[in-house]
Amino acid sequence: MIPRFQIVLAILSWLIVSFGQPAMSEWLGLIAASCGYAIFCRVLLCHSSRKARFFIGTLWFASVQLVQLYWLISHPYLYIYAVYVLLAILFGLQFGFLSIFITPKNLSRYSSIISIAAAWTLLEWSRLYYFSGFSWNPTGLALTGNLYSLQFASFAGIYGLTFWVIFINLSCLKAWVEGFKSSQTILWISLCLTPYLYGLIQIESHATSFKDDPNRLQIVLLHTHFLTTEDNSYLDKRNTISHVMDQWGQLLEPLKQHQGSKLDLIVLPEYVVLCGTYSCVFPYEKVTQLFQDKFGPNITAAFPPHSPVFSRAIYSNEGTPVYFVNNAFLGQTLSNHFNAGVLIGLEDAEDNQEGVREYYSTAQYFQPYRYDTIPHRYDKRILLPLGEYIPFSWCRSLAANYGVLGSFTQGKEAKVFTANRTPFSVSICYEETFGELMLEGRQKGAELLVNMTSDVWYPYSLLAYQHFTHAKVRTVEAGIPLIRASNVGISGAVDSFGREIRLEQESSDEGDHRALKVEVPLYHYQTPYTLFGDKFIVVACIFAICFNVILQQRSQREMEKIGEKTS
Repeated sequence: MIPRFQIVLAILSWLIVSFGQPAMSEWLGLIAASCGYAIFCRVLLCHSSRKARFFIGTLWFASVQLVQLYWLISHPYLYIYAVYVLLAILFGLQFGFLSIFITPKNLSRYSSIISIAAAWTLLEWSRLYYFSGFSWNPTGLALTGNLYSLQFASFAGIYGLTFWVIFINLSCLKAWVEGFKSSQTILWISLCLTPYLYGLIQIESHATSFKDDPNRLQIVLLHTHFLTTEDNSYLDKRNTISHVMDQWGQLLEPLKQHQGSKLDLIVLPEYVVLCGTYSCVFPYEKVTQLFQDKFGPNITAAFPPHSPVFSRAIYSNEGTPVYFVNNAFLGQTLSNHFNAGVLIGLEDAEDNQEGVREYYSTAQYFQPYRYDTIPHRYDKRILLPLGEYIPFSWCRSLAANYGVLGSFTQGKEAKVFTANRTPFSVSICYEETFGELMLEGRQKGAELLVNMTSDVWYPYSLLAYQHFTHAKVRTVEAGIPLIRASNVGISGAVDSFGREIRLEQESSDEGDHRALKVEVPLYHYQTPYTLFGDKFIVVACIFAICFNVILQQRSQREMEKIGEKTS
């Protein structure tokens, strides 16, 4: 029979760690980062059997993931339950493997403690390379709920925080096992305080420069709140066009209040409307009427010229041209009217070298009165399995049942655009959770990160807050500010230290479309993570594990020699 104190510790640690994320409880997150895992590991020390530790560790951590990933089951399709349980089991097995090494012997040496923390960091990092990668729920998120401890991410990124959380907890466990001797306790407390001290020094050292930096961008973020799911297969062509025109009317309405304002950039969410970028399907007369109803009769002066990029003509029997325009026409009109860059999430297509048409989820960037070339385009590089690409042929019939009839093609590189002489890079939705991917834009000269997202598949869940937490981590890692326009979720801006400037959150009203104007301070700075990305923590963890193995082998040889002498 399991002693009662073990059950109490297991439940207590489960509560602390399960709810110890900024999206749930910032304070529990800080407790989890200092001792939450240590409380559970104290239970593991009561079991000498490796199989028992593996089983208990797997079960405990899988149950933690069932809480932290609970937002998954807000998805409208039932297959997500299988994904939900499978992910919890897989991550539980990873932690079960780690639990094998939680022994009194390993706790006696700091080289072993460091190597265990390093092993867990590498296991979490490895998740980025399964299918499209699963970047949610790194252990280091527990330290991101506080502004000062969040700054520690500028050193080695989110996986550096993961390493530190496990290192702190194992140091706590070592102090606990040894009776909280003064030296061990002081060391543990010092390790706990290190991220906060680092953050305090970082913020204070930049405070004057941040305050004196006059550079700002005036930005409008469209918070669209279209709750209809991305499966619109029930619409025929005529109804699709009418549906998209109605959506454009809802998008333009909140922009009316910003007419005459000095703006540098307008950002719309990911995949905001259907019909692609260059499909000329909207009657010119109806588009004209729509814009005049919203912005007055003089809006036609902002229309781009009729050209193959923006429109096509169908000639009547009398030879009179009837024009049809596309989403690019509407985006360019907005850019001209507001004299600002306009970034829109749209589908695009092009033929590859073999003549096969490929489709992309893109960010299209329109600039005022630029007609000489097609708009700049960024192609989404991290695609969601089944939702945006079909990984295996046997999955196609399954995906078709959920309205996914084809796959997007993966983008190839980061892109940097410019708004009022400020270079910025773009990410689309889930890409925001990949630190090194976002860092590529920074390394190409970006001084602002822009994210366009939807989050429509998981409305009214913790996903929006989880997603936004990752956004704040990216700003600190790269040392530059970030803005995000979301359909369902959180739209807003944070400065280069992850401080919130202004936010809009989802509401229950599907018609609640908003145009959020933010003044974004452009102060930026170099960080260690900017130089090395995840490579630093990965190499350091591999080195720590190898070093510990060498030490253990040397210790084993010395013990064998002593045994030979005594015999």
